[in-house]
Amino acid sequence: MTQVRLSDAWLRASQNPGTFSDALVPTLKVRVGKSGMKTFTAVCWRDGGPARKTFGRFPQLSLAEARRRADAFGRAALCPDTNEEARPPIQDSVVGADLPVTALFEDYVEQMRRKGQPSADDYETAFYDSDRSFVTFLVRRYGRVPAACAVTTEDAAAWLRERQKTAAFHAHYLRGHLHAAFQWGLRQRHSFTNEGRDYGLQLNPIAAIPTGQKAGARDRVLSIEELQKLWRAFLPTNTAHRVLKLIIAMGGLRVTEISESQLSWWGSASLVLPKTKNNRAHETPITATARPVLDLSRQLTSPGSIYLFANGRTPQTPITRNGVTRSTKGLIARLELDHWTPRDLRRTMKTHLIERGVDERWLDVWHNHGQNADVARKHYIRAEYADVKRNVAAAIDSFVEQEIAPTGS
Repeated sequence: MTQVRLSDAWLRASQNPGTFSDALVPTLKVRVGKSGMKTFTAVCWRDGGPARKTFGRFPQLSLAEARRRADAFGRAALCPDTNEEARPPIQDSVVGADLPVTALFEDYVEQMRRKGQPSADDYETAFYDSDRSFVTFLVRRYGRVPAACAVTTEDAAAWLRERQKTAAFHAHYLRGHLHAAFQWGLRQRHSFTNEGRDYGLQLNPIAAIPTGQKAGARDRVLSIEELQKLWRAFLPTNTAHRVLKLIIAMGGLRVTEISESQLSWWGSASLVLPKTKNNRAHETPITATARPVLDLSRQLTSPGSIYLFANGRTPQTPITRNGVTRSTKGLIARLELDHWTPRDLRRTMKTHLIERGVDERWLDVWHNHGQNADVARKHYIRAEYADVKRNVAAAIDSFVEQEIAPTGS
């Protein structure tokens, strides 16, 4: 009997007659007749002999449903005395709590596709559609696909450790993928807005796994050593370098909030952004670390330009984002750094400040997230924002002066 990773594409294609075993759910078999008809069956051992059950034909019966039935049939054979139906029934549940974890993942990916989320393919690959997927790992670990409610924190942590060795940056996102899927499945148990599905989940097994450093090939946090190298390498006369330096000195404000800022927005004590990403005005104190960079930029800006960082060719427009990015690439090559982008400086500063004990809610206010934060984060009224921002400005100055530029460079 040939073992293959069954898929809808494989089932739709013409196959030679024979019986094939599914690599993900070993109890599931597909019998291909001479006419090309494909029939799903399940085969396992019970009481010392083979037990067989036929479920239906493709495409009338989907592969996902065939896997669910085959897995349930196999577990019933292994544990005939186990009463998994003893759990109190869940209202509006379309199936029992014996669904394999593949059912949870397939349903989650499907709802992502219905919403038009482009990352659905990435989630599918991570969950079950690759040789390094979580389901493939579980099959190697247990010899079968476990139920969604049987997946443990240890299972997920072991897989993530394995992936960390080959894709350290990506492992953080894989942890997030798993957490999102199990959290979604947990909510479906008590859904009242649609027909719920009970995956048997009582808790999210991924919640206990630390998130780790939020870094990736396209989404990373620069180390203190990397920030120190950059700070020393920034050239005072280079417009893009001053943009990058001011982003750091202002605690990771958005790239365009700095690069496209107008001279009139910078007062004697604060930066007033008339409109930001969330369509709100935003004001932050000018940090002591930022002031020398700001004063030099005022002196070097093109005469008559309204922008602090004017475009060298067209002074009536600001420096472009591509211009800042090109300068970043030059610094990467010269300093032999791992790839990073200007927008990573925002994440970098927030991460290091949190590690130094700055309240994340304060940083939300500084980065203009506080006004839109959820109810649990609305601990400060608007009158207190000024004090919060001053505290953050002091923390930024302390971090830069002690960690990035300890000699005052």
